[in-house]
Amino acid sequence: MHNLARLVDEHDALADAARTLIAFATEECGRPAEAHRELTGFRDRLDVHLAAEADFIYADEMRKDPTRLDTEIIAFEQEFADLKNNWADYLEQWSLEAITADWAGFANATTMMMRRLLERIDAENAILYPLALQHGRIRLRAA
Repeated sequence: MHNLARLVDEHDALADAARTLIAFATEECGRPAEAHRELTGFRDRLDVHLAAEADFIYADEMRKDPTRLDTEIIAFEQEFADLKNNWADYLEQWSLEAITADWAGFANATTMMMRRLLERIDAENAILYPLALQHGRIRLRAA
């Protein structure tokens, strides 16, 4: 079973990486290769984290007897659908070549995307994870 401490640690690492990308984006003279490397690392960590969440929070079999958590999950899924699509579009658009060719566009898109992801992380920490803990879908700490 997943635990809250690990999930929050993952969120902290993702938030740090998002802030690093925002910092890259504020540089007037961009560093495309470094920014792309950071973005790739962020994407990989996010993929692992989302797979873990899907395994225990968003699994359909958990909804046989709906709870407040399930109601919140449905709302989170609806809000996340748009963000997921935007994230996929963002990743497709910003290859190393595209970042190099349009640093200003990358900087703007990255700042907006990372802020949205930071808001999502905050919402999950404040709402979703406490409810998952309360309903026994995650433990507080590793067993």
